[in-house]
Amino acid sequence: MGAVKDGSTGGEAIEATWARIERWLGQRAPEVLASLLPGVGEEGLGRIEREIGASLPEDLRASLKRHAGSTRALSGEWELHPPAMILGTWTMMRGFAEDGVFPHGELTPGSVVGPLVPTWWTRGWIPVAGNGAGDHLCVDLSPAEGGTRGQVLRYLHDHEHREVIATGFGAWLGALANGLEQGTIVAIEDPQGHLEGLYPPERLENLREEGVDTEGWAIRPRQEEEVAPAVSAVDEEGARLIDLLLQKELLVLAEPADREALAAGLGKLLARRGSAEKKAAAVCAWMEKQAGIEEIFVTDEELAALLDAW
Repeated sequence: MGAVKDGSTGGEAIEATWARIERWLGQRAPEVLASLLPGVGEEGLGRIEREIGASLPEDLRASLKRHAGSTRALSGEWELHPPAMILGTWTMMRGFAEDGVFPHGELTPGSVVGPLVPTWWTRGWIPVAGNGAGDHLCVDLSPAEGGTRGQVLRYLHDHEHREVIATGFGAWLGALANGLEQGTIVAIEDPQGHLEGLYPPERLENLREEGVDTEGWAIRPRQEEEVAPAVSAVDEEGARLIDLLLQKELLVLAEPADREALAAGLGKLLARRGSAEKKAAAVCAWMEKQAGIEEIFVTDEELAALLDAW
């Protein structure tokens, strides 16, 4: 095999890219911002590298130091794997390969797009994101000739199709940041203000063609709304709401709970224009999905009354 290029980018570039993504999420998708998990340290990264028997690309290491996974999809259907999921999925797939679960031999010609080893699975593919249905985005540590170490490929669990979608994890993350800022990736919400996800704008039309009733669905911000202020400008409002709910014994936080992240997410929801009822519904729905919140003892109507009196 010829020389393999390294497709990773430096840590400073990853930090800057994440800052752009976080800024956009704070304004249009605070639910996703709050779902980003804290970063992992050198010890955690070292454990991954020891288990897989290889060093991780610098851009992936830097990204995991910033955010070690997410609890909801960051882009389309793809949810970032935390370190335990990366290792667990990689170990499972390696076991499948060693036990002969996957079909033998090379894949059908034409099923592989890009400089990839034409196989069902190889231990050099490190799963870093998934859709919950067995499909993954993988960082490729053993590309075919002409490929770049660290390139990102789309792996489908029930189909031979394999495709390189980015030259590195930093490139994939950068494309996401560009898409958010340029409007080729948008936040779509349902009539109740619940976030459907971050998708290309044509997602709404695709859903209609699939028979989904999308009446009342919209791209954020809706025409009558303004973009929320930057994250730091509204965190205090989210923190005030947390304090109020705790004081009234309407909220129980899990241990440990990242109060700053919760305050940031709540702050973005409160900063959006709309009635107290609409805000309350969005806040309650969002809080029910947060790992940092153990119990909430308030209905949409009760929270709306609190917000009106606030």
